[in-house]
This record gives sequence, C-alpha cells and structure tokens, in this order.
Amino acid sequence: MTFSIKYKPLFSVDILHKYYLNKGNDDFFTMDQDEKNKQLTGYDVSNFMRITPTAESYQVLMNHRMVFKVVNTGFVVWIQVSENRDTVPLVPLGNSPELSFLLTLVNHSFINFSKLDASVAGKLFFFSNRKPAGESPSFPLVRRTNNSQEISDSFTLSTEVANQLKSGLSPDEKRQLFGIVRMGMKGENASMDIINNQGEIHNPAKEFQVVFGNRETTWRYFFDKDQQIKPSDGVKKENGSARQLITKKTHPLTEKGFVSVDLGGKELPNPDVLVIKPGEANTIYSEIYM
Repeated sequence: MTFSIKYKPLFSVDILHKYYLNKGNDDFFTMDQDEKNKQLTGYDVSNFMRITPTAESYQVLMNHRMVFKVVNTGFVVWIQVSENRDTVPLVPLGNSPELSFLLTLVNHSFINFSKLDASVAGKLFFFSNRKPAGESPSFPLVRRTNNSQEISDSFTLSTEVANQLKSGLSPDEKRQLFGIVRMGMKGENASMDIINNQGEIHNPAKEFQVVFGNRETTWRYFFDKDQQIKPSDGVKKENGSARQLITKKTHPLTEKGFVSVDLGGKELPNPDVLVIKPGEANTIYSEIYM
C-alpha cells in the first residue's frame, strides 16, 4: 500500500514596490509581460521588508498542516490536502483560523523612496481580507491581484486598535513593526474568501496584492559655478541663483532606468534615495552636488 503527501497553495500575497519595479518614468503595470519579467528579475521583497508569521499563527500553521514560504514577490501559504481529492484540506479549516504575518522594515531608506505621507510615521498598516474590529466600515480591504492600486495612509489603524493588536505580540515581534497582514479563511465577501462554503480551497488559489508607490521629488542641483539656463532645459534657477537649480516638475525615484533632465544639451544625473529634504508647500527635494 502506498500513499503520497500532497501540498497545494492555499493563498498568496504579493508585496510589490514601484521603486524597484518601475523603469524611470515607465510604470510597471503598463508594461507588456516581457518587460514586466525583466523588471521582476532581481526583485526581492526581502531587500526592504521581512515577513514572518506571529508565534500564534505559526502554531495554527503547524496544527493545520500548512507551510509558510517567503518568495521574491511576497509569500505563499501551502496546505496539505487529501490524497483522494486535492481541493480538500487534510485537516479541516472551518471558518475560524486567522493567520497574521508581521511586516518589518529592514531598509532605513524605505520612507524616502515610498509614496507615503510623513504623518504615517509610527502608525501601523493593516492589510486583510476582513475589516478590523473597531475601525470605520470604510477601512479598505487588501487588494486582489487584478487591482494595481497603490496603498495609502487609509490602511493605517487608529492608535486604539493598533495598541490592541500589539498587546498580543511579544516585544521582539513589535520591534520595527511596520504592518500586519491578517487573512481569514472566510473574507468580508465571497471574492475575499480563501475557502468555499464546503471548506475546500479554491483552484487556482486566491491571490492578493499590496502595491507601494514610489515617491516623486523635486530634484535640486548644486554647482560650483554659474550655469547658463535655456527655456527648453528641464531645470530652472532656484531663488535666482545660477548655481542652485531645481527641476521644473517632480520626477520619480526608481532603482532601475533613467529619467532625462536636460541642461544645455547634457543630461543631469538622477539622485539616490539616501536623503530627501522637505520644503515649503509640501515640496520634497532630492539633492545632487555636481
């Protein structure tokens, strides 16, 4: 008598960041599949974020024969299924198990290159297929993969709800915590359900997506001598100084690609993301010393 151990994907969550995926001014989600594949080459969520299940969720995973795996684009949860019917979990899930995953920042420049308001500092982001108790009915649900809309501060919890969630975490789990992904087997509506009404997993498995936008800044160039500016150039004098020039419009920060900023027929360099500086009227500057 032989038997086999079979696992199938239960659900996945992609965590995508346009700083790494866009190419200069070209948006990742408007590219054809070949271009997308090129941009995905080398993409690794662990470059800016660590994803780990909470201690409590780790126990749920173990008890229900589930396996958590981080992949380059996010993470996948696999589940052991019946040998005779591969949509039936070996250990029934029911509607009750919830799984929580901690998002911890590992890149100190994350806020610099992310399209997030400074007011989110210290707040807790929450991505779930169910609305959190204690929050407004308008609190957004995690997106499905067919929705490339960028996340905003609307995904941050109120202080009261955030503190309540953190109270169940250990000191180590709360350290450098940026957000929580919490997935229930049954979602807020049918499109968010991970299992169907018969307790079976979907085929294909449900896929969810968190998309971070990349920040756009005004680029400020410092020169050691006066520059000649033409009307067609991409920069202008700042405060009348011919040695301190700024771009006429904001430009995106991206790891790949190049944004053309012209000065006298020559292209100026693009800035790095190590330092950004706030200015007046909500303007944010990236500075380059020539």
